[in-house]
Amino acid sequence: MRAHVCSLVAAIVAFATISHAEPAAPPITLTVTPGTAGGPWKITVANGGEMPMRLSADARLITLVLEPQTPSKTIKTQECTLPADARPATDEGRELVVPGKRSWSATFDPLFYCFSAKERALLVPGTTVKVRFGFHPGKKPLATGPFVLAPVGAAVGQLAPVRELEASPVTLSEAITAAAPAEKTEEGSKPPLALTASEAVDAARGVDIPLTITVANQSDRPVTTFFRTSTLAVRVMGPGGSVSCGSPRSTPEPFRELFSTIAPKQKSSTTLNVDALCPAGTFDDPGVYRIVPRLDTRGTSGKNVGLKTWDGEVSATAPAVVRVRTSRHIETPKKPQLD
Repeated sequence: MRAHVCSLVAAIVAFATISHAEPAAPPITLTVTPGTAGGPWKITVANGGEMPMRLSADARLITLVLEPQTPSKTIKTQECTLPADARPATDEGRELVVPGKRSWSATFDPLFYCFSAKERALLVPGTTVKVRFGFHPGKKPLATGPFVLAPVGAAVGQLAPVRELEASPVTLSEAITAAAPAEKTEEGSKPPLALTASEAVDAARGVDIPLTITVANQSDRPVTTFFRTSTLAVRVMGPGGSVSCGSPRSTPEPFRELFSTIAPKQKSSTTLNVDALCPAGTFDDPGVYRIVPRLDTRGTSGKNVGLKTWDGEVSATAPAVVRVRTSRHIETPKKPQLD
């Protein structure tokens, strides 16, 4: 009888121990695949277990930590994360249940996150990149949400929620830049003018995007030309593809006062709103846009008003990069899909 009672007590203690055991860490992995030749990167969240987990499947939760190959007082580790107006504050809106042995993935452009001059300066070969995904715990208790992963169904009580995932670090083998192929120009002598644009523009939404375009006289003589917004066009490469904006107009007899004379080795600049120049909807979506400006003065010769002018076409050799952080319109989040 005594042995039976002892066995019963042991069973009760064992059951109590099991019932109060801490939930296990879920067998979830985050992997990162860097893009090549300026292509997008990819993150994958894989459930290696048998029980389902609810995932906040939102690429805006990505954080990149850049560690320079040789840190110094001026070159330090940079943490790239989206500003508060573009980064989710809760784990609701893009939930996805990931069953056992299934995964979810998303592509992303590192420049969308690492956009400041200091951050972009570290996107060079030799830099180590650590990618995190989720909500940084900060000073909050780990048991406090929001969670990037939470147990559902059979996993409740068995697996613990997770605030943030971290992937194995990768080392950059090539630079990540805003480089994009410039438009081809006709072969011939080098034009006396060179065109450049604002290096980077950060916009909350795709409206009123100012782009400063500068024309520089590379020759040893003054150059007179028709440098106006009417002779400027841009090519935009963004999340939705490529689009050409603007159509330089022909002005057979422009007024003399409208021409600009640029002294040798000097510059002249103008600013235009590229969203007004482009078709409606060009900058509606959040993301990184690469913009190549073009100056075309072939239809605005000063010959008829007694001026010797440069009448030609020149494109920038490097694009401006514009980050649009949020959608221009109120949008219904797209339902994420499993791989």
